[in-house]
Amino acid sequence: MRFIAISLLFVSLLCAAETAVLVDGSHIVASRHEDSGPMIRLFTEAGIREIPAEWIERFEDGIVLPDAPVFAPVLAKSRPSLFAPTSPRKPVNSLILNDARRPSVPVAMVQSIIAAESGFNPDAISPRGAMGLMQVMPATAEQFGLDAGVPEENVEAGARYLRYLLDKYAMFSDSLRRVIAAYNAGPAAVDKHRGVPPFPETKLYVARVLALITHYRNE
Repeated sequence: MRFIAISLLFVSLLCAAETAVLVDGSHIVASRHEDSGPMIRLFTEAGIREIPAEWIERFEDGIVLPDAPVFAPVLAKSRPSLFAPTSPRKPVNSLILNDARRPSVPVAMVQSIIAAESGFNPDAISPRGAMGLMQVMPATAEQFGLDAGVPEENVEAGARYLRYLLDKYAMFSDSLRRVIAAYNAGPAAVDKHRGVPPFPETKLYVARVLALITHYRNE
């Protein structure tokens, strides 16, 4: 009876869900949303998220899976480019190769996280303030003595954080999935659920990054 009750509750949640489709192609699944003028409040399994209304293209009923690869919900705000227009731009792949090797993190993994987080956009800023190619929080970068606003240091900070997560979950059989989930939802959520948290957004993120890792490994 308990299993049936839980199953019915899960089905009811799916039926009540809606998907916010952002202008950058990102999808956020929520049970409902509230319109408070310039901001939209989304009630997701991970908690309440507030996003500028102009970032949302439309709402779809139910859980809508993207029919093409999409990036995490991050958009670039109007601000000066992190690369001076008069200076030669350092190739992103070269930057990744150099900085990913410092903390001994697989290059394909760093490439995949960057693709999923920012789409290789060094100017991307998330609603929560994560910055740059690897969507690193400034405070996280500061812990490593780095600046999240500098592309080279952003990638190094992200790679060092990945190294920390790889070491933390090395003992588990699903270590890679836990690392990816922790990068998206945080280690606390992964530890609480003893694996990938049951958040639709995180599940999609893990699947996306795993597919990207396979892609970049085979390049």
